[in-house]
Amino acid sequence: MTETVDLLVRPGWLFPVDSETESVCGGEVAVSKGLIVYAGPARPGGWDAKEVVDAPGCALLPGFVNCHCHTASTIFRAQSEDGEGGRALYTVAFRGEGVVAPGDWALLASLGTAEMARAGITTLNDFWYAPDAMGEAALATGLRMQLATEIVDVDKNRIAEADYTRFSDTGARTLRAGVEAAQRWHGQADGRITARIGPHAVDTVSEGLFRECVAEARSNGWGLHTHAAQSPQEAAVIREAHGCGPVRWLADLGLLGPDWVLAHLTFAGEDDIDAAASADAAYAHAAAIYPRRGVFPDLPGIRARGIRTGFATDWLQNDPFEGMRVMLGATRIKAGSHQALTSLEALEMATAGAAEVMGLSDRIGRLTPGREADMILVDLDRAHLQPFYGTAASLVWHARADDVVRSWVRGEAVLADGAVRGIDEAAALAAVRARVVHFGDQLRALGGTVRTVPCPCGGH
Repeated sequence: MTETVDLLVRPGWLFPVDSETESVCGGEVAVSKGLIVYAGPARPGGWDAKEVVDAPGCALLPGFVNCHCHTASTIFRAQSEDGEGGRALYTVAFRGEGVVAPGDWALLASLGTAEMARAGITTLNDFWYAPDAMGEAALATGLRMQLATEIVDVDKNRIAEADYTRFSDTGARTLRAGVEAAQRWHGQADGRITARIGPHAVDTVSEGLFRECVAEARSNGWGLHTHAAQSPQEAAVIREAHGCGPVRWLADLGLLGPDWVLAHLTFAGEDDIDAAASADAAYAHAAAIYPRRGVFPDLPGIRARGIRTGFATDWLQNDPFEGMRVMLGATRIKAGSHQALTSLEALEMATAGAAEVMGLSDRIGRLTPGREADMILVDLDRAHLQPFYGTAASLVWHARADDVVRSWVRGEAVLADGAVRGIDEAAALAAVRARVVHFGDQLRALGGTVRTVPCPCGGH
């Protein structure tokens, strides 16, 4: 009997990430009203589809889920990869936030969103910059997003000198902005856009403000998102003040729970990891950002505790394939074993695992019946992917972001015919190029690494 569906995709290889099957040669996925109704071996003649995508030279897999990112932060690229490394987070990025104009944040958000979409990322957990611009980008493109804006009660210009003077008016203002942004965006686009409350980091938010953030989030049904144990300075400041690590401190306050996304844990101690596990807090692992500082989190130890763990890009490298390769290589080296992490496990962390971190595991992350049709096509007819042997290693170790040629969210096209829906990428690129000297002037004034030539007239 023929079943009527909206979309039928027939790839050469299907990677369902269903915990059972690594890949299916010649599979297909049928979609009706945004939901997957079938994913598995081809059933010739089984479907009456309104749209059929025959892609014998492609692999179909779940869209990548980015469970911690700062999409508009591309202005800070190349500022912390060399030289003072992690210190530039405090000296350039934290101080730079205040000098970037709202219009520039919106421009960077638009271009960053296009970059994410082109890389096969269909869900973003965006934090820190330009929540309204990111929300508008989600509406325009059809991407799935969770949004938060940072909440602090310190002067971030002073953090590089370890000055943690608390300013209640700053805390009240940023908390209000975070709550208002969440109220504007939570539930938009029929629930495709949701919100979190974002206390910025464990060292930049006081106990009282943390408590207010948790109260606001839980009274409204929003999640929480923070940076935890992201720098040696943060870990040292909290341990000196409270005699424990940053995550343990939050747990001892009774604030941690399953609604938290903890980003980084780079300098987490055993007490922190145990606390996250006991509270069932989730972990966002931004693999590509850690090696620039010569460190890497204890990913095997974190996963061994049963902590929900997902892939993230943070702000430097938005190629999920490259990120998975860094994750695999660094984890194996740190553990001294090639068995510390497999290619299939890495792919699962970048899809189903990150969806679980964001509380979306029942909706996305796997291509199985009943889940929403967030999926991507990877073009295998590329020299660097052939011969293709149908394994997860074939994809994870050899594919690139620009091999992604199509994507869908809820069965609706986001990337198609070489373009990202809703974004004039050429115009955004031209606008950013026109602002490069201005951006360089701003970063140079903060001690950033810039070789653009300052404008002689002083105008921009």
